[in-house]
Amino acid sequence: MQIKEEKKLENATIEMVIEVPQSRIDVEYRSVFDKIAKNAKVDGFRRGKAPMKLLENLYGKQAESEALENLLKSTFIDAVQEKSHSPVGEPFFDFKEFDRTKPFTYTVKFEIMPTLELGPYKEVEASERVWEVRDEDIDKEIDDLREKNAKISKKNEDAVVEKGDILRFGLKRIDNITQEEAEALAFKEYSIIVGKSTSEFALDKYLQGIKAGETKEIEVAYPGDYEVKDLASKKARYLVRVEEISKMELPAADDELAKDVSDFQTIGDLRQNIRETLEKYSADIARSEATDAILEKIIEKSSFDIPGSLIQKEMATIFQRLVERTGLQAKNPDEFAEMMGMEPEQLKGRIREEALNDIKAFMVRLEIAKKENISFSAEEFESMVELIAARSGKSVGQMMQAFEGTSIRENIETELIMINARKYIYDNAKIKKLKPLPFGEFSKQKRQ
Repeated sequence: MQIKEEKKLENATIEMVIEVPQSRIDVEYRSVFDKIAKNAKVDGFRRGKAPMKLLENLYGKQAESEALENLLKSTFIDAVQEKSHSPVGEPFFDFKEFDRTKPFTYTVKFEIMPTLELGPYKEVEASERVWEVRDEDIDKEIDDLREKNAKISKKNEDAVVEKGDILRFGLKRIDNITQEEAEALAFKEYSIIVGKSTSEFALDKYLQGIKAGETKEIEVAYPGDYEVKDLASKKARYLVRVEEISKMELPAADDELAKDVSDFQTIGDLRQNIRETLEKYSADIARSEATDAILEKIIEKSSFDIPGSLIQKEMATIFQRLVERTGLQAKNPDEFAEMMGMEPEQLKGRIREEALNDIKAFMVRLEIAKKENISFSAEEFESMVELIAARSGKSVGQMMQAFEGTSIRENIETELIMINARKYIYDNAKIKKLKPLPFGEFSKQKRQ
């Protein structure tokens, strides 16, 4: 066996041209044919005693086929061992013809493990958002608790919609259909707390002052930057029917509320806990955003060679998560795209991009973990197992038993290393804290 040519292709793929001498072909063919002939049963002859010419006519093609298959496998193994390659997946063989009386040349393509040339990963610059939790943010959380514990009672028939009421109403859009279609269209039912939304385009501000059972037509002009793209720069007309009006009697924001809704004895302690929770939550999100930004910069400065089969596998995983999250019974991306009103190639492109990003981020963290000897503590492992056990409704002991004979423990260990690699990336970056913003703007801001 001789490797006549070898070249590196894209997507961690190697292509080789391999020549097999006729002498090796003859040895392999004779070995296969002798095994066939030894057990061949031909009418009129005892097993293995038929004339060689007859056996050649009957089983020559079969022997050639088996010999070819054996030669491809064995010479391919010899070639990758000679070059110290570690193939992943199945090789793809290509050849013009096979004549056992001549030297045989074939081409083989195979994927190898992904490779990474890691770029700079220390002192990477990134900005981090900072959120300032104010008294009004805590007031909002307290008000939400009061609403959840409010006494609800239906208003009388003559009552009108007022701010603070719970309103159940039917809604249908009628500007984009004919009158006949509008009359046949069913109302979609919604429930809201009147006046709670801060959006100037909320429909409830048009409904105050009307009674249950009344119907009202509303027109709303949406701006060009409205978040619902189908409504941006449009005037939409809706038909609204008020079904039921209820009032809420909110409990006082006092110590009794704190005792009812929490383990705290005073409203002051509850407010302090809410403040700390919001501060930690926003800080964790901001830190995660900054770490993602650092990772993106490391990825941009790194070089990757990733086999196509690994990308396809990750794409399948992402698609399965997408199906489970939406609840749509789609068998493949084409079917899913049709259900969602999307172009199939657009959806596949998005999934592929996400798959590549996920693989690259994993490879970068894994390589940094190797270079910096990043591991995890016994306490971190125990905490992770306790968390998994709590989610599964099992004890830690039961969870550990479930790990036996599976790869679960190894997966947990890998996940912990990935978590600690993210921490290392953040801790060794140059983080610039931005000017604090009100926590009330938290959900409205998008990272630039």
